[in-house]
Amino acid sequence: MNKRNMKNTDRLRKQSNAFGVVSHVYIIIMFILFPLYVGKGGYMNITANKYFFFVIATVLYFSLLLLAGIGLFAMGKIKLGGFNDYIVMTPIRWGILAYVALCVLSALFSKFGIAVWQGLGRFEGLSTILLYGGIFFAVSFFGRFSPVYIYLIGIVVIVNAVISVLQFAGYNPFYLFPEGYTYHDAFILYANQFLGTLGNTNIIAAFISIAAPLFLAGYVLDIGKNSALLLIPWSCSIIILGVSMVLAGIVGLVFMILITSPFFLNKRSRLIRGLISFGVGGISFGIVYSIKATYYLGTTRLSMNMNEISFVMIIGGIILICSKWLLGGIQESKMHPMLLRKVIIYLELALVSSFVVFIYFLPLKSGFLYELNQIMHGMTSDSFGTSRIRIWKEVLKLVPEHLWLGGGPDTLAGRIDFAFTRTSELNGELIESAIDVAHNDYLNKLVNTGLLSLIAYLSALFAALVGWLKVAPSNKAVAACGASATGYLSQIFFSFSICIVSPLFWILFGLMESEVHHSVKERM
Repeated sequence: MNKRNMKNTDRLRKQSNAFGVVSHVYIIIMFILFPLYVGKGGYMNITANKYFFFVIATVLYFSLLLLAGIGLFAMGKIKLGGFNDYIVMTPIRWGILAYVALCVLSALFSKFGIAVWQGLGRFEGLSTILLYGGIFFAVSFFGRFSPVYIYLIGIVVIVNAVISVLQFAGYNPFYLFPEGYTYHDAFILYANQFLGTLGNTNIIAAFISIAAPLFLAGYVLDIGKNSALLLIPWSCSIIILGVSMVLAGIVGLVFMILITSPFFLNKRSRLIRGLISFGVGGISFGIVYSIKATYYLGTTRLSMNMNEISFVMIIGGIILICSKWLLGGIQESKMHPMLLRKVIIYLELALVSSFVVFIYFLPLKSGFLYELNQIMHGMTSDSFGTSRIRIWKEVLKLVPEHLWLGGGPDTLAGRIDFAFTRTSELNGELIESAIDVAHNDYLNKLVNTGLLSLIAYLSALFAALVGWLKVAPSNKAVAACGASATGYLSQIFFSFSICIVSPLFWILFGLMESEVHHSVKERM
């Protein structure tokens, strides 16, 4: 970098300090206060309360950025053309801009009129999409990654783990449930299962798919001064997944580990830390999985029942942790990064192949593994995946109606004409559950905002993947943010975007793009 470029860089750093401070404060608020905020009414009003918190915080963030820009311009510290120094478009930014613009077109051509602004389902209308896009651009232009963010999210996960365990034990901390209700009354006295401060179990699992990869990457890559402390929220993340048993969250975490391990565990020190992390995770899941809750007449009793899965997870975890002493005697120079990467990839292929063969021949009668077994044998049922197969079929029928621009942001609830029914275990009444999301975010985008918007979105993700592969090996911040995005984007194949969790993804996505951009610029 020549002297002239260095002077320009120093000038921009001084000018952008105000933008950076505002972005830093906003990220801190969204990473610790937003996930913990519930508002009045507990779970009864949690989605609306979170939505208004998110909207107010984000609009205030944009307003302060605007005021900072006006102030710098008024003081002569930045010229009108100087804003071009901040707004540098990249393939990822162009992709997200195209996605947002196509969502606007979808809204304009929708038959639902003004309803597309807020949406008909879960506050995922055009206004929310515009906020998501704004967050991405603002954070990617002015934000920078800080290890503090990982520790703040860690506090949230620890708090949620404590609350989740207490709820599983039959208590009602902070009266999140209405008086007289408990976690174990799910699907009896109310229609869903709630946990922690995020809402229902699917949402907290989505949150864990964002948070857990940060702790894993933070510890393995040694991000921050006390990275060993990240094993605590990592363990708590596994405990929450063990209590909720939401397969989307578990699948997202497994996919994240498979994809990132060849890039993370490319040194002896990182391999040791990785094995310790997996060991801690295995033991945590094994212990939680062995705890059984018996609920009768409002009273919950907990008992330990060590089964085969619990036993394997705990023993396997102990072996992985102890393996650090075996690797400790091997010199770093004898473990070449490329050789380690190849070994890990081959090991993963062997594990996945063994799993597929095992499931194919495993004689089961129910559960997720049984459904997987049946799919491998060419047999499916609409009830598979907690009826996601049925939902996907019904949603796909609607796609050809408005292929290119969809029916409008968050308008599926106004187009789909079927609902699930079940009989209450308490009084025998028939309970009807309406469908307002596709339970696959990519399919949700296809039916709501159209094929063009989905292509733009996937193009941006592909460009982000290319950037991550190039920069992650030499940039810990990019590696951590990319791991988090991988977990979120994997689990959301079985889930959906919602304002309780998705803003955190867009912040981390923006931080990753910011770090990639600065890393490339510093090499020039």
